[in-house]
Amino acid sequence: MRAMVIWNPKYSMYDGVLDGKVLSRCKTPQKVVDYFTKRTIACIVPDIDITSKVQPVHTFLPKSPLVGKPVRTAVRDQILADVHETIEHAKRLFGDKIRLEPKVSFFDNSARGGWANYVKHEVAFNEVLASENPLTFKNTVQHEIAHLITKQLYPWGKAHGKEFKHIFRSLGGNGSRTHNYDTSSVKQKRSYTYSVVKCSCQEHKVTPKRAETKILRCKLCHTICVPTGRTVSVTK
Repeated sequence: MRAMVIWNPKYSMYDGVLDGKVLSRCKTPQKVVDYFTKRTIACIVPDIDITSKVQPVHTFLPKSPLVGKPVRTAVRDQILADVHETIEHAKRLFGDKIRLEPKVSFFDNSARGGWANYVKHEVAFNEVLASENPLTFKNTVQHEIAHLITKQLYPWGKAHGKEFKHIFRSLGGNGSRTHNYDTSSVKQKRSYTYSVVKCSCQEHKVTPKRAETKILRCKLCHTICVPTGRTVSVTK
């Protein structure tokens, strides 16, 4: 008896199918596998490419190293090459004063270009923005490596202070604190629910917690706001 992991484009999740019935639906194939493993059921995980948003052909290939994420080999190889080149440049500049052997990770669900973790000695990069900005993304790589170097040379310096900017520019970067990439493909909109309260002159949208726990007074008419019992959803 074998279960199958299938990409479900309708829900953007993975289905665990056994005998034609969906028994599990998770965000990653590994969670589906864990579900069936606890029940001592063998599970087949095909090589799934979710970028096509089409039901995949089950060729029963080994699963991707990054479970649940599309494989972008060329983009990652370029990022790793830029990381290696930047580290070699830094070693020529600073020599034995620094230790640079960071773990490199990837993500695709944020508008950030990358981040650096001093404690774990790790850097991560947005592979979507890297694929959309191949000519300028090396600046982001230099930015994150500069953070690791700055923390080692100037432990008490500011995250984006003058020491960081000097090191960033020494590595070949532009010294900027933020990127200017188009993030429309990765920026996720969120929906917020507000409670509607009413004063003598108008209606106001406030958070449900404020509506329940605070005495609210309008700044225009100075009367106390009364809950209407209605809610509205706002997408930002």
